[in-house]
Amino acid sequence: MNCLAKVIKYILFVFNLLLLILSLFFIIWFGIVLGYMVHVDNDVGYQILPIVVIVMASICFIASFLGCFGSIRNNICLLKTYSIVMIILCCIEVIVIILIFVTRQQISKTDVNSKDMANIIGGISIGIAGIEALAALSGFYLIKSIRNNRIQTSVEEFISGFLQIIFGSIILGDLVDTYSPDGSVHTRTLPALIVVLGCLMVIVAVFGCYTRDNVLFTILYIVFMFILFCLQIALLAWSCSSKTSYLNAISALLTQTWKDNTLGNGYPMNATQINFDCCGLEGYTDYESNNMVVPPSCCGHDTNVACPLTAYQYKIGCEDSFLNFWSGNFEITKYGSISIMLVEFFALLYSVLLVNNLRKTFSDDLYLVTN
Repeated sequence: MNCLAKVIKYILFVFNLLLLILSLFFIIWFGIVLGYMVHVDNDVGYQILPIVVIVMASICFIASFLGCFGSIRNNICLLKTYSIVMIILCCIEVIVIILIFVTRQQISKTDVNSKDMANIIGGISIGIAGIEALAALSGFYLIKSIRNNRIQTSVEEFISGFLQIIFGSIILGDLVDTYSPDGSVHTRTLPALIVVLGCLMVIVAVFGCYTRDNVLFTILYIVFMFILFCLQIALLAWSCSSKTSYLNAISALLTQTWKDNTLGNGYPMNATQINFDCCGLEGYTDYESNNMVVPPSCCGHDTNVACPLTAYQYKIGCEDSFLNFWSGNFEITKYGSISIMLVEFFALLYSVLLVNNLRKTFSDDLYLVTN
């Protein structure tokens, strides 16, 4: 076991020891709270939160126990179980993150401050998911060091996929209420594809951790990674070649949204004005020139509270805001795809070299056995 592995071993032990104590505290504390609520109020709705906390704390308690003793005792079985449990928890946390960012606009319609609270909770969830992913990958690295062989940890692929999921979820959350009349551009397609690609990347990265010294598994990993590499090339090519036409389609969509901004269509501009902090098609004067009252959505909420002039007079139009949003995200998608392609290319190169090395080792061992 090298020096880095020893450092990771003791960091993992201390981290899981603290998590063990913290989980036990939450189990006891919320157990007391649940017992008090059962005697005071029989409403099951109020008991859901402590029950969920107790269940999650119990899972963390078991996982931290496995990680604590698996790391200090160099037990491969415990470390493998710990890493799997941490990956499952990380996946659950990622689902929670996606739900938070996708539904935050729905919540913010009735409460101006709820969007900020959703962003805070989402940020905390991202931090927790990152810690869980790092803990899982540390467990795999320790297994690699204990066995002293060539296990792929796939750290870069896992992180790349995780970041893709977060990026796509944030964009998807801003577009969840976007008006989409028949025949118009589907604004949620691109972020949905980014989320799917990120999920596939995470799955392939986890599979890469289990390739170990198995030639067949490593070849399957290479095939999956090559498919992802081709998909990233397609995404990059599309984002570079279709940017202008897509932005023109977005501009036409906003114009159509403004034309359809009637009671019969549910005032689709409201969602756009809340999500993108804008007012009108080109500015708040669009309402005045059409003898319309500036809606509360220009102030960032969809309530009956009056919207003062000072809250929206300096806001840009939704067409410019929407185009700036997409133009910036196209650039992030382009350079992000290039970065991820580089990671996938080096993962492919390393895996091919690993397969050749494993085949050579297998041939040498077979030669020694037969002779």
